[in-house]
Parts: sequence; structure tokens; C-alpha cells
Amino acid sequence: MFIYYMNTVILNILNFLGVSVNEINSPIVNLCVANFIFSIVSLLCVLNIIIYLVILYVNDRVEIMSLISKYRFIVKLFDLYKKTGIIYLVFEFIFLLVAIGYTISLNYSVLSVS
Repeated sequence: MFIYYMNTVILNILNFLGVSVNEINSPIVNLCVANFIFSIVSLLCVLNIIIYLVILYVNDRVEIMSLISKYRFIVKLFDLYKKTGIIYLVFEFIFLLVAIGYTISLNYSVLSVS
């Protein structure tokens, strides 16, 4: 259901941009959806890694931690990331590389055909 919805959204965007695509299961639409999904996955991986590193940096600063201790949600978020091990960060980085590699190989295969 989600893929069908994304296909219709991408199809409408392509038609708006002037690219004439009539079918919802056209290869160009499927390529756009695949690129969109892997781009979102890559973005989430990068954000997660950056948040982890920022929390590790801020955790050592006493003056910042005293300011943050007023907000329960942020304290819970800090505790969650502090309990996370470095091996999780390595898996996140590997997942990021796989997502980026798959996106590049998908685009290369499309460009080499045309």
C-alpha cells in the first residue's frame, strides 16, 4: 500500500515537472521510489550517528548537562543513547554504506542501460 501511494506521488511530481509518464508501474517511477526510500534510510542513519556523537560530546560538559537536566524528555533521550554501545554505531554505519551503495548501483544500472 505504501509503495503504491509513493508511486502515485512520484508519478504526479514527474507529470508536474513535464516528464510524460502514463503508467504507475513505469520503471522511472519505480526508480524514483527506490531512490527516495534509500535516501530516507541514509538520512536517518546519518542523523542517528550525528545525534549519538553529539550526545557523547555534551555528556562530558557539566554546565550543559545542568541546563538539560530540567527537561525530562531530553534526559531520557540522553540515557537511551548512553546505554547504546559502540557496536550499534558500527552497525548503523555499515547500514548507511549499504544503503548508499545500493542507491549508487541502482542509478549506475539505469544509466548504463540508456
